[in-house]
Amino acid sequence: MNYTLKSILGEGGMAIVHLAEDHKFHTEVAVKMLKKEFVSNENIKKRFLAEARSMFRMSHPHVIRVSDLIDEGDTVAFVMEYVKGETLKEYLDRKGALPDNEVREIFSQMLDAVGYVHEQKMVHRDIKPSNFMIDKKGKVKLMDFGIAKNTDANAAEYTQTGTGMQMGTPMYMSPEQITETKSVTAQSDIYSLGVVLWQMVTGKKPYDTKTLSNFQLQTKIVTERLAETNTSWDRIIQRATEKEALNRYSSSTELKQDLESPSSSRIVDSDSTQIDVKSTGEGKERISIEEPQLTSKAVTEKSIPEKKETQKSKSNKTFLIGAGIVLFFLIFFFIMKREGGESTPYEEQAKQDSIATAAAIEATLEEIARQDSIATAYEEIARQDTINAINSYRRSRRYDSIIPK
Repeated sequence: MNYTLKSILGEGGMAIVHLAEDHKFHTEVAVKMLKKEFVSNENIKKRFLAEARSMFRMSHPHVIRVSDLIDEGDTVAFVMEYVKGETLKEYLDRKGALPDNEVREIFSQMLDAVGYVHEQKMVHRDIKPSNFMIDKKGKVKLMDFGIAKNTDANAAEYTQTGTGMQMGTPMYMSPEQITETKSVTAQSDIYSLGVVLWQMVTGKKPYDTKTLSNFQLQTKIVTERLAETNTSWDRIIQRATEKEALNRYSSSTELKQDLESPSSSRIVDSDSTQIDVKSTGEGKERISIEEPQLTSKAVTEKSIPEKKETQKSKSNKTFLIGAGIVLFFLIFFFIMKREGGESTPYEEQAKQDSIATAAAIEATLEEIARQDSIATAYEEIARQDTINAINSYRRSRRYDSIIPK
């Protein structure tokens, strides 16, 4: 091997990343080496080599570059460029919530990296702060393609994930990575980017994994929206993390265009920010710098939009109140008509649907009274149950006329 291992930069479940010296070019490199106990496992070895080949084909300023592959006996490894700096996770742990213009600068580079990966017909599937490096000049690089999915069916490394195999880091996984593993697309990475953006804005992790079980965490991801940050970033975050993939940004390019649009340009901070990168970890050089300064358009205060009642919420309220009145008479009709007699199966179904709807509407009106906001999940439930009740009523009228008494 033409490399001398010097120290350990990091360690994962299946591989160790070493700082090494390249004897040919007399430069420092990073060598990711598969652990000895996994070398004989053909499936793990195949995925590891596929990661190396996928990264080798990539050429982008914001993606870690792979320069060599080693497969000699019990040594299976690949060689990457060594980035002097720290991961975004370490950066956020050290600095907390970032100022708006620094968020914009870093996140824009992340979008470029992920967008390029998607253009190569790959889905990263493990977008998280620890998989982004920030070098001493503030340049961001995406790394670790260990569980990336190749969506090109004609490619040699095409990835066909088995049913039920969850791939990713739970806290940053999209709902479909939890519930429908075969449905993972570029929008899954968009979701994870939205979660990372939330963390950059708040300086906190989106979920407390110390108090939540894995089941509780996954339930929250599938059913609950991310909490609002009460900043101008919420519009972008909420769209990126929509539960339905089709409702998210269609691509990193679209997200970046929104980020750079005039409506988003108000997301700035009055002070220019210095990216201060310090390498951390045993055997790693610690670097502290004061540049570069990030250019921003200064304003006197951050623009935080006021919460206003939308036309949609008004129409939802009108619909619900009207539906409540209609359902009251439907329930009354069924009770009076069938008092002392038997209901048809269709009328019975309509009655049950009406009762369920009334309960949902009551819950919705209580929610509206508590918080004046956009359409809630209760309203959507009430809307669907109302439609079901009306359809059941129509069926009961239609069949009641043809079924012999």
